[in-house]
Amino acid sequence: MSELKNVENEEFWKNRPAFVMEPNPLKLDTLKKTGKKIGLFVVFALAFLFVMEEIVIPKLSKAQAQLNSDTIKPEMLKLADSGKPQAAIWMALNYPKTDAYRLDQLIAQKDSNAMMAKATLLWSTDPDSAKLYIKEAAAEGNPAAVNYLSEKKPNDIGFGRFIVEYVLK
Repeated sequence: MSELKNVENEEFWKNRPAFVMEPNPLKLDTLKKTGKKIGLFVVFALAFLFVMEEIVIPKLSKAQAQLNSDTIKPEMLKLADSGKPQAAIWMALNYPKTDAYRLDQLIAQKDSNAMMAKATLLWSTDPDSAKLYIKEAAAEGNPAAVNYLSEKKPNDIGFGRFIVEYVLK
């Protein structure tokens, strides 16, 4: 025992490893099983998060938006019937199968918001026609249409110039 107290005894420490960790062989199987359970838990947790992010949350958002639309639909329908252009555009975007005909009247009156709404409705089935409506809306001064058709994009200025001109200004 006196040798253990004497740390400066080089002969004692010369052939000994610095640190030894040997697991208890009786608990080795339990350790392996626990490791497998933790690994499976991590895999299932990641799969759950992926499913929530990619499937469940978008469906919930879409359902909430539909509920919101259904809640105000009667009032918006009355406003659209009375000739309010924004209500007609809202009806066309939220209920395209029933009220899309109203956009044609607004487009004939050169309403750029109606042109953009029509482009939105046509984009998935006929992108070329949608681009024509976007060009017409840009000619009428719609900012979203002008932004879409613009050759200059916000990312073109570079990060440094963005910081200097917009953040630090």
